[in-house]
Amino acid sequence: MSIKTGTPQKDACQAHHQLPTRPWSATLARAQERRFEQQLQGLCRQPLRHPKAEKLRERLSGPEQRLLLACFRHPGVPPTNNQAEQSLRPVVIMRKVIHGSRSEKGCQNHSVMRSLVETAKRQGKKPHRFLLDLFTKDTAQAQASLYRGSLPGELQPNLRC
Repeated sequence: MSIKTGTPQKDACQAHHQLPTRPWSATLARAQERRFEQQLQGLCRQPLRHPKAEKLRERLSGPEQRLLLACFRHPGVPPTNNQAEQSLRPVVIMRKVIHGSRSEKGCQNHSVMRSLVETAKRQGKKPHRFLLDLFTKDTAQAQASLYRGSLPGELQPNLRC
């Protein structure tokens, strides 16, 4: 598998995107992960002068480094946080349009509502149905309406209070 050289980030994303072009190979994925681990370790060898940059370098040198390359160990994990960024986009646009919330409580309420709507969507549920259940049923029933059918039996949360 040939990778064009660019930034380590772009190279890792490109390598991850090329993995599914053939049946998933754990051996190939592990080899790619090792290559990027070595690159990252090389970048993190030299201490940096700026305190915030140094703190990031230290975190990247530690056990959290393994989290960055999880996409090579788990085929369903994307190499970027683009999905999370895109799910926040409507909230950011709305905040710009309405010039922010007028209170801290209003901001918190809006954040919770958006989180509930996005969670329902990601679970394949209808957000308006979930919100109706949330506001008209007890906690256990509201949780059940969100989780019902989305998790294997043994992973179902204990919904009894």
